[in-house]
Amino acid sequence: MLFLIFTGNSWAQIPADAKITPIVEKLIDKNARVRLEAHDALVSIGSSAVPTLIENLKNPDCNIRWRAAWVLGDMGAEASTAVGVLTEALQDEDAQVRMYAVLALSEIGIPAKSAVPSLMAALQDKEEYVRIYAASALRRIGTEAKVAVPSLINALKDKNPRVRKNAALALGAMATEASSAVQVLIPLLDDSEYYVRYSVVKGLGGIIGGYQDIVDNLPSAKLKKVIADFEQVIQILDSDKENFTELDTARIRRPLEALKAEKETRLFDVAVEWIFKHKLLLGLFCYVTLLPALWLILLQIKPLWLLQINNALKPYRTHLISQEEANLRSKSRRKQR
Repeated sequence: MLFLIFTGNSWAQIPADAKITPIVEKLIDKNARVRLEAHDALVSIGSSAVPTLIENLKNPDCNIRWRAAWVLGDMGAEASTAVGVLTEALQDEDAQVRMYAVLALSEIGIPAKSAVPSLMAALQDKEEYVRIYAASALRRIGTEAKVAVPSLINALKDKNPRVRKNAALALGAMATEASSAVQVLIPLLDDSEYYVRYSVVKGLGGIIGGYQDIVDNLPSAKLKKVIADFEQVIQILDSDKENFTELDTARIRRPLEALKAEKETRLFDVAVEWIFKHKLLLGLFCYVTLLPALWLILLQIKPLWLLQINNALKPYRTHLISQEEANLRSKSRRKQR
């Protein structure tokens, strides 16, 4: 109804802001149905309503502020121009305003990446729902929020299990950028809450899945480290059938098998590594097998070459023998004296 009034011909000459402000005021109407219609009307209006909603994020009435943030969140990426003011709202004195600001940034997603530092701070908010949704917002922003990995790792220790849950999921969304979180996530496979354990498996699956995507460019040493870490995860999942299903295990096992297959194909790297570890054995092997084999091949294919080599070396051999005989005669004379 309110949206139809806004778009009616009778309002055609009235500035957009003047049309929207009365609808925003209805967000705090005593009648719940009116409030809902006002909310839906503003969402339907879209970007044209964003400037007025931004202004109302600083309204003295906290009920207007949090409802304005709620509307902006339901607009999603269309409200991306409000990211700056929503970020400021994370410092609002009212917990409900802060919560809806976090939710709005979450719905805006990647365009809200400039809010990442403030969302990291929100993980320490005294209001648990702000912390819960801050982790969720960082998850929605994904790898663009990779700087938040240490803060999310710290959030895994939060006393609220829903914060731990969302932090684990957010780390999974960071893929390989969250590799430092693996050893912190593993102990949470034994968390007291089932939904935390499920989220940890999903988060670890996101991390190893990221490695599967870049496995061709992964150094062999790093590949071995990743495989070793996630083999530890598989052992835990396999040993605790009561808490983990085959689907949980498959989240880890499938990408892990792909990484192992890549490792096995790197025969050249394995050979080079063996050579550097066994240089002496390699030298002896070449001397004992390759050198005689070379002479045998020459004897079969080019026997004259061997004769020519022998003739070429004969003067040097004769000279060495003569010199050695002279040395022996000289030693014999000194003994006789």
